[in-house]
Amino acid sequence: GHTVFNEGSVDADFRVESNGNTHMLFVDGGNDRVGIGTNSPSAPLHVAGNIQTDAVYRGYDSVSGSYRNLLGYDSGNVKIQTGTGSSAYGVSIFTAGTERFHVDGSGNVGIGTSSPSSYHAKGDNLVIATTGDTGMSIVSGTSSTGRIFFADGTSGGAESSGQIKYDHNSNYMSIHTSDNERMRIDGSSGNVG
Repeated sequence: GHTVFNEGSVDADFRVESNGNTHMLFVDGGNDRVGIGTNSPSAPLHVAGNIQTDAVYRGYDSVSGSYRNLLGYDSGNVKIQTGTGSSAYGVSIFTAGTERFHVDGSGNVGIGTSSPSSYHAKGDNLVIATTGDTGMSIVSGTSSTGRIFFADGTSGGAESSGQIKYDHNSNYMSIHTSDNERMRIDGSSGNVG
């Protein structure tokens, strides 16, 4: 009920030509690899060129030597892709055919921009950019707090040096330094203390 090529496991390659490619499909018998558009596949499946898919697929990252989950859908309208050129080590997420989220090779994050490093050097780790009004929301429960923390160093668990806090339960905003509240704005009256 089926056809088997090379059932005897001979170290023999198999090649299919197309009109413009001598190795449109290539099976490397000695290394157990398949190439599409290449005669020297470097992974179990190696595609030399672009891949379009309507489903989730995994791509080989030759830099780290591991596989990454990638997404492609509807001719690129929704996709996750690696960068090219000067952004070769970046990653972008597209929706509706437009890039929405980008992490460049330095780890800077851009929302609405593919070049967060082009903004202020001391404020390019996270850049939110649009041509109209721009905002960010921190949403907390009605009896909880929303906070922005400032801390020393980069290791986890560092003590906070400062914070901006909104307390939904008592309806006030406060500014803290060295873990001490220094200023409070009452949400109901607008009084500042």
